[in-house]
Amino acid sequence: MKNTSYTIARKPVAILWLQFFTLIVVFTFLLTGCDLNAILKKMSNQENVSAIISSYQAQTATTTVGQPIKITLSEANSDNVNADSFADVVKVFLMAGQSNMAGHNTRIPSLQTLICHANEGFENDEFICGSNAIGKAEITRLFLNPDEPVGDYQAALADFPDNPATQKLEQFLCTAGIISLNGQNCNTFDFDLTDRLFASISEYYYNQGQSPPGYDWDSNAFKQMIAAMGVAKIDGDGLLNENLLTERSDVTVLQHTAELTGNTLSFSELYGLLTAKFGSKPDRYGPELVFGHYIGDMLAEDVLLLKVVRGGSNLRVDWKTPCSIANTGNQLTAGELAQESIYDALVQRALDIQKPEVLETYFPQYAGKQIQIAGFVWFQGWNDGGNDINIENYETNLTCLINDLRSDLNLADLPVVIAQTHRGQPGGLLQISQANVAQNPQMEPIEMAITDDLSDYYHFDAAAHLVIGKRMAESMKLLISP
Repeated sequence: MKNTSYTIARKPVAILWLQFFTLIVVFTFLLTGCDLNAILKKMSNQENVSAIISSYQAQTATTTVGQPIKITLSEANSDNVNADSFADVVKVFLMAGQSNMAGHNTRIPSLQTLICHANEGFENDEFICGSNAIGKAEITRLFLNPDEPVGDYQAALADFPDNPATQKLEQFLCTAGIISLNGQNCNTFDFDLTDRLFASISEYYYNQGQSPPGYDWDSNAFKQMIAAMGVAKIDGDGLLNENLLTERSDVTVLQHTAELTGNTLSFSELYGLLTAKFGSKPDRYGPELVFGHYIGDMLAEDVLLLKVVRGGSNLRVDWKTPCSIANTGNQLTAGELAQESIYDALVQRALDIQKPEVLETYFPQYAGKQIQIAGFVWFQGWNDGGNDINIENYETNLTCLINDLRSDLNLADLPVVIAQTHRGQPGGLLQISQANVAQNPQMEPIEMAITDDLSDYYHFDAAAHLVIGKRMAESMKLLISP
């Protein structure tokens, strides 16, 4: 950080001019009602009058349509920002929801396969990484159990013969010697990087995805596999590399996973530096993986992702809040009212992590640092989709959840990102309810992260969770960027 005070000390005339301009600026602030103290508090060097003037001029600038331009002090005069202040703050992002927020069938071997396909030099024992070619042996290995893909292929061929995924799977099956095509020499098919990613995703659907089962054609598998092909390739030019498998020192994760016994909740914990181990089990990952990388790159401060999750939970009962309890439309029974709410645990853990003795128990490296709750990401809805009362009240209950959380944390402007639920068809009642909340001006600052163009499997897939994390971060960036 530059220090220009010595120049001012050597030029008393300059001081007089600066003091004159300072009086003008202060007088102008008094007339316009601007908060001079707010800007002064942001200054790393309050004696630097020129920086105050620059900041004021930037904040009072207007666009051609007369709207004020928001600009941070670092943009107005980056030389005078106290970079050390970033080291004293940890930005906390709350991440809550059910199994997809936890990360269930996103196993690390699937992630390694995706990374291998996209990166030359990444080591994999089974095939050469980064090569565009897919040999017959690899294709055969990917489809050792052909019953599911052959059945889906036959169904798709009858209804969607021109579907690109139908044609691609046809080529794979023919190359593997599982089916034959009249007049076609299947050894001549050329496969590119996207096809390799498609093959590894297919492997997840039909082999690693058997428990719970992989896609049925009724799940509109092939339409979603097309999306997954493009999804994987998008991340192939960015974060789809070995860094996803290594620990990141400036981003940490603390995950509380809830279990319900009777009416009582208990929690298991996972915590440490961000890497691919904070899913429902340590051998899995969720959207926090890529979300954390993008947010970590975006912010100068350290980042802590505080996850509170429970698979199979619904919003109406399991995440009930004081506001939703008062909603008579929920028709809560005495037993449902007696059940402990995960929402209460979320609030308590968000408050606890701000206590130094709690924070340092998990992360001693944060000793002496200030905690700031910076945002909230919600990814839930599946278990509400099978109940009419839950569906009818979802919009009201989600509004209650967000408003109560902001109130209980005393953060009226807490940025919120809603990730689309994955129950029902795109444009279904739950998705409409979530969109209504996200588009309500009274709920700002709030954004929606779209998921309905991804895998139709209820736990998504290895590639989709990477993209969901990216979209969550991009949506959050819209809310927290100057």
